[in-house]
Formats: sequence, structure tokens, C-alpha cells
Amino acid sequence: MRKIETIQVPQGITRLSEWPEFESLLPTDEHCILDKTLPGCGFTYFALTCCSKPVILLTPRLELAYSKAAQHPDALLYRARDEKNTPIDQLNQRVSQYVHTSTKPRIIVTYDSAHHVFDSLRLSGRLDNFLVCVDEAHCIVGDAAYKADVEVRLLQQLQHLRHVLYVSATPYNPSFLDDIEAFNRCVFIKLVWPSPPEYTMTTRMKHPITAFESIIRRYRESGFFELKVENGQVIVALQAVFFLNNVKEIAAVLTKYQLRPNEVNLLVSRDAMDKLPKGFRIGSAPLKGKKHKPMTFCSRRAFEGVDFYHENAASYVFFMPNIQCLALDLRVDLLQIIGRQRLPHAFQHNVILYALNFGFTEGERQQWEAELARKEEQTKKVMEIYTTLPHDQRDTIINLVANQSTPIDYLTILKNENAPSMLVENSLTRSADRRALEIRGLPYEKALRMIPADSVGDFIDDFYGATSFVRRMELLVKFYATNPTEASLISPYLPQPYQTYYEKVGPETIKACKYQEKKIKAAIQTSGQREEAARQVKALLPPGSYSRAQVKKVLQGVYDAVGLKKKAKSTDLPTFIDGATEKRVYVDGKRVWGWVVP
Repeated sequence: MRKIETIQVPQGITRLSEWPEFESLLPTDEHCILDKTLPGCGFTYFALTCCSKPVILLTPRLELAYSKAAQHPDALLYRARDEKNTPIDQLNQRVSQYVHTSTKPRIIVTYDSAHHVFDSLRLSGRLDNFLVCVDEAHCIVGDAAYKADVEVRLLQQLQHLRHVLYVSATPYNPSFLDDIEAFNRCVFIKLVWPSPPEYTMTTRMKHPITAFESIIRRYRESGFFELKVENGQVIVALQAVFFLNNVKEIAAVLTKYQLRPNEVNLLVSRDAMDKLPKGFRIGSAPLKGKKHKPMTFCSRRAFEGVDFYHENAASYVFFMPNIQCLALDLRVDLLQIIGRQRLPHAFQHNVILYALNFGFTEGERQQWEAELARKEEQTKKVMEIYTTLPHDQRDTIINLVANQSTPIDYLTILKNENAPSMLVENSLTRSADRRALEIRGLPYEKALRMIPADSVGDFIDDFYGATSFVRRMELLVKFYATNPTEASLISPYLPQPYQTYYEKVGPETIKACKYQEKKIKAAIQTSGQREEAARQVKALLPPGSYSRAQVKKVLQGVYDAVGLKKKAKSTDLPTFIDGATEKRVYVDGKRVWGWVVP
């Protein structure tokens, strides 16, 4: 890395398009890594609308390219949704025609197809006029774990261009990029914002798949996904966005919890269609102002850079156990995920994390460090053999690497149209592994500037996750006892009959019933009968003096009338009439033991 600079964003600026001087502060005719530090600060809008130079915007995902093109109809999308089979020559010709006729060319293309655009513009002699903006540039390194050839080739092509801007809100630390040749010539610029938003997170120690049981159940039973209390008011999330590592995990959730296509939007890789349950289709992120389905599922390969315009959606991240490659673990993308919501709402800067563990034990760290060392050694050995072989024998090593079921080292095969394939070291995945190892070992509060959320969400999650009535009732009584203020606020949002039971008989009676619904119902029935009995007793025994026999007879008649299966005793009277006193009284001229009703 040549040098590291900072640019202070002026007070009051929230989006880069509001800052007329921004473009003049960027290096010209150089390669630069721009750390936006904040997702959603409007760099793409700046590049496609405000920038004075012609722009090529490179995106890592088709979905992101489609989304940006829909927001900027004057820009040229290199390959539209319905142009999968359109010949390259025809697409390149359209690029040439567009650039020739446009006064302010803007071209949107994916990493995979960028070389076609470069070739077309190079032939016309216009390529050096363009500012090439590599959006979500961290994906170049992160994606190398599963498509290294594309990313390595892209970097090779970018090195020959005049003005390249690698843009990300979560770029890799410069120390992780030192051994990547393409970044050695880059200036690293970091934007410093005057009032960055405060991010919050909730961590819940549950297996990611079973965690859905609570989430889906509260949506089915009560109509919301998340609930929290702020400034004395209850706020609920009526929509949810779920981030999982891959389509296989998403398909398992759709099937297990019997979700329906009309309530689910799927943002996954286009080549994953055959992995989805019957009836489901791959969707797209609705534009601002358009309606969202209640649930949106995103795989790791689809959410990068996508803008969400939900009105009040909770964001959930699921860390699956047994991730074989650290660089593919979603926890390295938390800040990207938390920045996807664009509209201001109570859940915009909050993310809920589910995992069985969140950091590294010392044993796990040693295990991963040993695995990375093994990859390094394996890479070194294979490359030594490969480079010493005559060129006509190198295909043997290339075929050996190509036939690995999973990558076991830092090697990549570069396939060339007009030249033999080559085996090269994959420094991108090496850097991704190093970064992921560091992030996994850091507390999230330190690594991602996040703070813990309150206990209301934990109660809601545990309550709806419980499968038995007894456990739910026990959780409710305990929470109400320790959080009386919050309890009074959230009680209307809890399902019946739990709240009704609590209001009718109270916590002590519920505890005495051992939280069992049958016993609580009996207690409620008895309570109702006793209320009616008290009303009738007061009517039949107005103020005056009564013998024990008279009181007993009235009470037994009332018990029988209201259905209380109990043998009456005159000493029951004070439980129905406050102040009733037992003493010797005169009844029918005789002095007997009895009761005085005030």
C-alpha cells in the first residue's frame, strides 16, 4: 500500500451526492481504495449521477447490477435479465454505440463480464477516459474462495487501467492486502463522518435452524417478528430479512416450517433454482415505495450491495456451524448486512445474531491456524513441482488441482481462450482467511462498534421458542416479576390465553398450579364462582345479626347455585363479606352464637 489518507466529511453531510467538493478530493488517474466506512452513504448514486467523468460501475452480483440499473435508467446495463443468451459481440456493439451517442456515459456490469466492456472500449480508444468504480470491492477477496479464477483475472485486467476506485464500507485492512500485487500501487483513503450511526446487536445462543421455530411461531401467532421497548413505547417489526450462508440452508427452513411462496422473497444466486422447494422462485429486491413480502431470505452470494426499503424490518443473521472456509462465514460481513436497510426505522441499525458460539476457543483458534499453515505448505509444495516441470507436462498438475472436490490450498487455475491454462497462487483467498481469522477472534462490540440490546427481545424469543404451555407460562411469570414496566407495555402483544390467565388469577396462584393450564383453568373457574357467590351472599345476608345455622344454610344454597362443590361452614362468611364478625347475638329472642354483618 503506497499511503493511507483520511478525508473528513463536513458536518451536515449524510450522502456523498450532497457534497460538491467530494470528487475533487479523490486522486486523479490513480488506483485508490476508498473506505466509505458507512454503508448507504450514496456513493453509487454519486458515481452514476454526479461524477463529471464517464463511469464504469462494477458490481459483484447480478442482483445488485439489476437493482442499480432500475434506479438509474439512463445508465447502460451490460447484460439485462432477458439477455442471458445474447451474443457477446452484440452486447459489445451496443456498448460502443451507447458511448458514442451518450454525453455522460454510465455503464453497469458485473465483475464476471467486466473484461468484455474493457475490450470494447479499448478498441474504440475510449477506455482511459473512464473512472472504473469497483463497488463492494471487498468481494474481490471474499469471493475468491469459490471463484478465484474470476477474481484473479479481474485484478489482472484492472492493473492495466488508468483510473480505478475500489469502493467498500468494509474494505480489508491494508495489512491483509500487502501480498496482493494489484493493491500495492493503491492509495488507501478513509472517509471520517462527523456523526456516524450507532449500531446495535442482539446475540442469541441457539442453533440457527431451530431458532426459526421461535421467529416463525411469533409471526404466525401474533403477526410480528421482533418486539422492543423504546422510550416507554412498544415497537414491533412486521417484516424480516434473514441472512444465511447458502441456498441449502434456506431450502431447509422453507421446508421445515412450511413457508409459502406468497410470503417469502428469495434473493439467492440464479444458478440455485434447482435447489429450491417446489413452487418457490428467485425474486428481487423491491425498489423504494414498492411492497415487500413479510419475509426476505438472502444467501451470502446475493445480498452484497442490495438496497432494502422495508418500513420496519428486523434483520437476522445465522452463523451455521462447521463452516469449512472462514472467509465464507457470514460473521465477517456483519457491517455490510446491518447497512442494507435504507429507510429510517427503529430496527434499521440493529441486527440479531443466532449461533451456537460467537468467538474462538483457544483450541479452535489453534486448529484454524494449523489449517492455514497447512494450506500455505501445500501451496508451496505444489507450486515448486509445477514451476520445475517442462511446460508440456504442467497439465498433469493442473488436472490434479482441478479434480479436487474442495480446495485444499491457495491455488487457482487461470483458463485462457488463446493460451494454455496456468496455475497461479491465490493470494486473495489467503488474505480472506487471514482477515476472517482476526474477526472471529475479536469481541463484536470492539470489531463492529456495536452494543447489546435489551432483555425484552430475549424474552420474546424464548417465549415463542417454547413448545409447552408450562414453559411459556413460567417464562411469562418470571419476566413480569423482574420487568414490571416492560410487562405492562408488551402484554397486549402476547397471545391468548396466557395474558388472560395472568390477569384473572395472578402469579402466586399460577405458581401454586405449577404453571399447568388445567389447574389454572380450574382456579379461574373457582375464582369466578366465588365472585358470583360473594354477590349472592351479600344480597341474601344484608347488614344484621344471623345465627350460625342461618349463615351455613345460606352459604350452602349459594354454593349449590353457583356450582361450588364444597360443604358450607359458617366460618366461610368473612371470605365473602369484609368485616363480618362472629359473636353471641339475639336471633328470634334467643341469645346464640352467630354472625354480625356490618
